[in-house]
Amino acid sequence: MCFAKVVTKRDEGRVVLEYHLPPDLAPTSSAPALLTAFCTTASVPPSLGPRVAAGESESGVPYDQASLRSIMHKRVDDFCDKMGNEPEEAQMEAALDETEEELSEDISEFIEDHIQQNLPESLKESSPLLQEARQEVRRRIQRPSGSACLEVLNPEESIWARALRRFQGILQSIQQRCWDVLTWLWEKVGAFLEAVWSAVKAVCGMLMDMCSSVGQLFGNLIQV
Repeated sequence: MCFAKVVTKRDEGRVVLEYHLPPDLAPTSSAPALLTAFCTTASVPPSLGPRVAAGESESGVPYDQASLRSIMHKRVDDFCDKMGNEPEEAQMEAALDETEEELSEDISEFIEDHIQQNLPESLKESSPLLQEARQEVRRRIQRPSGSACLEVLNPEESIWARALRRFQGILQSIQQRCWDVLTWLWEKVGAFLEAVWSAVKAVCGMLMDMCSSVGQLFGNLIQV
């Protein structure tokens, strides 16, 4: 069953992400049938956000939307630090791989926590189901995108333009994985989907915002 279809369009430097949800599966009140985000290149902000959020646990695991958003912004800052002033191709690939792994871990923790908090008491008593849900979230979200293996390098493309394209591709891939998790949850335990839907939708919204922020951050670093 296909729960959500992601359509990527490119128009005058913008990446348009559209999420088409089958009407029979989309919640009637908490989610629209179409989510759209424009990822633009513009002036570079001084920072993408605070490096430590008030809602972050001592272990660094985000347990609310504000802290997750802050951590995701920190990942972008860290990526730029790893790239340095004159990055090489191998340096960029290593930084992208590490950032994707970190983002996937952050989002997995957030969704796992939300499942734990919103699972009905009757289902919480079924520890095998809860354990299975946690394992499935990690398996689906932490699956590497593998986009680097499929692309053909353009010698005229600058390293920062390629980094922007690859970074946005990673974010889009993680978004699709989040919808894959929701599909599995619907098939497995449809009874509490409404509660988890808000968490997945929030994550996708943050990823859309992050996609736009990355475009702004890298905007003046791209050499035509």
